[in-house]
Amino acid sequence: MKLRKIAALVSGFALTALAGMTVSAKDVSDYQDVQRGDWFYSTVADISERELMTGMTDTVFAPAENLERGQLATIIYRMNGSPETAYEYRFPDVKDGQFYSSAITWAYDAGVIEGYEDGTFGPSDRITREQLATMLNRYAEKMGYDTTRMGNLEDYQDAGNVSEFAVNGMKWAVGARIIKGDGKRLDLLNPQGDVSRAVCATMISRMISYVESGGQIPEREQVQIDNIDFTRISRNELQITWSDQKNPYVREYIVKKRKNGNSEWITLGTLASDGVIDNRILSFTDVLESDAPQQFEYRIDIETANDAKYEAVLGQPASASNLLLCLDPGHFAGENAVNEGGINYSEGDFILELAKELKYILKKSYGITAYMTRETGTVSIGGYTDAELDGGHISLRGEFAKGSDLFLSLHTNANLEGANGYGTSSQPVEITKPIIIANTIACRDSGALTIGNAIGVRLADTNYALGIGLPNKFKKINKPSEIISWTNEWNDGLDNPGAVCCRWNSRGTDYYGVLRGAANAGVPGFIIEHGFHTVPEMRRAAASGKLHIEWAKADAAGIAEGFGFREL
Repeated sequence: MKLRKIAALVSGFALTALAGMTVSAKDVSDYQDVQRGDWFYSTVADISERELMTGMTDTVFAPAENLERGQLATIIYRMNGSPETAYEYRFPDVKDGQFYSSAITWAYDAGVIEGYEDGTFGPSDRITREQLATMLNRYAEKMGYDTTRMGNLEDYQDAGNVSEFAVNGMKWAVGARIIKGDGKRLDLLNPQGDVSRAVCATMISRMISYVESGGQIPEREQVQIDNIDFTRISRNELQITWSDQKNPYVREYIVKKRKNGNSEWITLGTLASDGVIDNRILSFTDVLESDAPQQFEYRIDIETANDAKYEAVLGQPASASNLLLCLDPGHFAGENAVNEGGINYSEGDFILELAKELKYILKKSYGITAYMTRETGTVSIGGYTDAELDGGHISLRGEFAKGSDLFLSLHTNANLEGANGYGTSSQPVEITKPIIIANTIACRDSGALTIGNAIGVRLADTNYALGIGLPNKFKKINKPSEIISWTNEWNDGLDNPGAVCCRWNSRGTDYYGVLRGAANAGVPGFIIEHGFHTVPEMRRAAASGKLHIEWAKADAAGIAEGFGFREL
């Protein structure tokens, strides 16, 4: 059972663990300092999804920063569903109006936390490992969870350093496998050591797993490699990586893979463990037999260092491929703004969020690597920036795709002034249609057309599902001779569906410099016009914070389908 659904009535307190909370999960991918392969990746992902811990900013989790007592009180308060609690004076150094004020009031009254002998609480003081274990133990007792499983502290060399008040909590934390040694040393508890935010996330995640299992722990500890990542080195080489945090449990790592569509796993090779945790990234390079776009699954199995103590569990698979895409979030910050009806929309800002989400989904769900022409509101290539790269030097954005397999310039569309007898920015949903503009290389490539068709169909279906478009608003192109030539009338029309199209200049080359640049680099490319920002319903959907996610999913699924890839 999930912790969010656990409820208990203890000593007159109605203590509900996240029951009834409506929260939007925080995706660990938003944190720039939490990467796959980090020893804390999976536990930070777990507590972030449950919204028990948030980042220091939207993009920084600060895993190495020390945890403070006020922060811990807030986390435990959230674990209990953040019950409505009015601030009451309990400690002279806990004032009203702080982020931890109500949490400390609740936690103290519930008997989960205590102050110091001098009557203060010390909200900014660091938490030690034994203090955290003790507070979690008290919380578990108040919630009615099993706290009878006790470990043997004498198994650790520094057991004598555990403070008297913390002995019971530390025994329980060891027995429940909430504490499994300290960092690089499995034979140390380090009871007075400071608790980092990564360690806190890990201990709380382990406690939740313990509770959700009903306190049932296998006699042998299960060991699994579940945080593997990959780096595309070239079309012929993929580097598989994972953390060394399981080294003491492992005698040998076994690297396995299978190709998309195959059921049989093959062993690529092995890597011996040196038994030491040193915060390293372990790696294995797979040399591919072909440089054609291919999708694989990889996993790392193990042989344990001690079969009597540990049980090997098959590794968690992850997708990987040798495919490389270049994503161009069109324009730059603030461009193509529409500020009407109380909603402020900017194509340059919205498309950047779409591109970031697409890059993440491609890697996570399909094992496709992508890089971007810009990661912020500013674009800078070849000594030129922003307006220069949106004008006379725009072809550099397309040329940035050199060496990639596909170039995608992401946009939202517009229409002529007063089109269809409506206000320029008050167009009806009937105008909405995905338009996929292909460059000269893509127009001659049937495989590229398959990709363009797949993206267009997915986007049309998404627009209809979101209420910003009508059904059947995309027509597949079966061969290059059927490609539509772009015109203003077709672009602005209410009745015609979208399609893969082309647009030439007077010299017979790509009209759009960004596509011309990709063609110069020898890369098939598309401009993807997802929808019309001149449609009020589209702007409202963008303001809701959901549209860029749904469009990114559609783009990624279409790309994968076009290449014959599947979602893991």
